[in-house]
Amino acid sequence: MASTSKSSSSTKKTTTSSVDAPSKFYFACRNNELDAVTSLLKTASLDEINRLEPNGSTPLHAAAYYGNNDIVKLLLDHGASRTIKNKYDYTPHDEAKTDDTKRLFQRITEQNRFIGHTGPIEWIYVDDDPEAYASFNRKSLMKCKSDADFNRLATGIQKSYIDGKLADGHKISHIQWLFEQAVKENDPRYVVKAYTAETVFYVRLNTDLAMMEKYWSGDKHERHVASIFTFHPAFEPYQFTGETYRGVKMSDSDLKQYIVGSEFMNKTFLSTSKDRSNAEKFMNDFNPRRNALNELIKHSVLCKYVIKYPTTALAIEDLSEYPNEKEVLILPYASFVVKQLQNPSKKGEVIKIEMEEKEPTKYTTVHKSKLVQKSSSKSKPDEPELFDTATYKKIFKDAKETKSGATTSNIDPSDMAKLYQSCADEKLKEFGKMETGNFNLSAYHHQSYSTTSTGTGKDNVNKLLKDMGFASSDSDNEEV
Repeated sequence: MASTSKSSSSTKKTTTSSVDAPSKFYFACRNNELDAVTSLLKTASLDEINRLEPNGSTPLHAAAYYGNNDIVKLLLDHGASRTIKNKYDYTPHDEAKTDDTKRLFQRITEQNRFIGHTGPIEWIYVDDDPEAYASFNRKSLMKCKSDADFNRLATGIQKSYIDGKLADGHKISHIQWLFEQAVKENDPRYVVKAYTAETVFYVRLNTDLAMMEKYWSGDKHERHVASIFTFHPAFEPYQFTGETYRGVKMSDSDLKQYIVGSEFMNKTFLSTSKDRSNAEKFMNDFNPRRNALNELIKHSVLCKYVIKYPTTALAIEDLSEYPNEKEVLILPYASFVVKQLQNPSKKGEVIKIEMEEKEPTKYTTVHKSKLVQKSSSKSKPDEPELFDTATYKKIFKDAKETKSGATTSNIDPSDMAKLYQSCADEKLKEFGKMETGNFNLSAYHHQSYSTTSTGTGKDNVNKLLKDMGFASSDSDNEEV
């Protein structure tokens, strides 16, 4: 199946401000003066390392162009940007003349970016309505639809997450610089560059996302990264549908869950590639461990993902620090069903699994402060008995972050079971008078979770829905 992406090659050129005269540092990189470059790097800031000179190129462009490989490696190790384009619209990788120089810009395959984990790390196995879990989490993300939204979220991520718990992380100064540029230029694409950089950032981000409860609507900076990628209009040209690939390490117990028809929701970002050979290359460099009986502890599995809906994944090769990887980034909280599993004829060979995206629940505002959830439907069940308002309010209260630093929610599984039992297909009921603001409102759907809210005055209806995770700042009748 042919893959499609709305990504355009005419993206805005990423640059930093130029200066009036060539720098001593630039000439040292250009002229292959390794000792001088090593000495200057001790005090150079990333702004100086990434500076565009009057000729329109950075020091890394010059070193790559002249094949000064030791200096290229040194600059990359110190966080030099791989994605800045010169006046000819070329990146440093584009300027490299030899294959040896070009290879310095490739990711070291031992990093296993396209080799994933299973179990509690990336996926939740869901035996009942996985799209409901996915919808719950996506709906509870903070929206990022404007420059003001982005600036607020990016500043929070930078100050409280990157400069906080990640402050001592590997090559974190490069991530700090990218977020500084993102805030300064109000450009969310720098956040993608930060995610693709080979630093602690993407590793820790996914680890922290994986540790969250499957019902989570709290305010966490890790989730704000997902908000930016999911909702910011700057990423619409990069939305992707089609086939993409990722390697996975699976134990025997992991594999037992991946039967045809089983359904999963991803809790983390998943780095995949449009080019199957890229995923296979990382898998070939993965050396699986064996037990004392020489049996494999982890199996090599090649997963093919069929992405059907454009808001699920982004084709980011034009933004990535490693464009040759042809990366497609699957965003958190999508639901997939196993369509095919192919076991090899010989032990130790790669197992192949095909996973197809399930249709997400679609939310539509029908008129002010009233929401209906729409989706492709199964057969309509019998008319259910409505659960009480207190149950609904309790669930969303429990899902909120209860204290600073909390990493778990307190939803009672019996409450969620009660919700599922009370679901029907596209029902909406209103009790009382809308014009007075004193009313009860119910909206629910069999593929998601029931909702009941109480309004106590027109002025606070939107606030009530927002507190419960259903507010929309959009105009009436607009999809959210």
